[in-house]
Amino acid sequence: MDTTVYSLRWTGELADREALLALLPAARRERLPEDRPERWDQPLLAWGLLAWAAAVRWGMVPLPAVAVQGRPRFLDWPDRQFNLSHTAGAVACVLGEGPVGVDIEGPRPLSPRLLKLLGTADGEEALARWVCREAAAKRLGGPGSLRVPAAGEGDCRLFRLEGGYWLAVSAEGPVRHETVALDALLAFAERRAAERLR
Repeated sequence: MDTTVYSLRWTGELADREALLALLPAARRERLPEDRPERWDQPLLAWGLLAWAAAVRWGMVPLPAVAVQGRPRFLDWPDRQFNLSHTAGAVACVLGEGPVGVDIEGPRPLSPRLLKLLGTADGEEALARWVCREAAAKRLGGPGSLRVPAAGEGDCRLFRLEGGYWLAVSAEGPVRHETVALDALLAFAERRAAERLR
């Protein structure tokens, strides 16, 4: 199966959210905290990245109807699957023809309890194990396995990104990684907004 994961990193707050907001499915838009627009950037960029990736990879323009309750999925395209992840300063989107899961995390301190749960005292190794576990849980659509995979073990593909971020993908077969520039995503969102006005 052909699986591609796309990642995007940024710093600071987005100056203009309107074009990205238009790419967000209505059901997901309703979940944005109205009184906290500074908390919109991560979901806006994650869903915007999905719209961009689905257009580039599968020609899906506009983004088809999406179920946002439970495991997100395209309602009319069961053979086209995706998963999203976001954290401060980075988002990721994975597309595949079978079940897929993705997780991205930036550098952060981990509690001694979590380090013990993950079976390592090394913070970097623990974070790598954590993202693998999360990606696998998202792929399977349920809570994480009791057994924590080692970094790179099993169906987990790990990517180390600039700035200390770990990106993990759970999928069958090979996984390709592509980095998307914020400018490219914003230009796509602006083009889509202009097309809707015609």
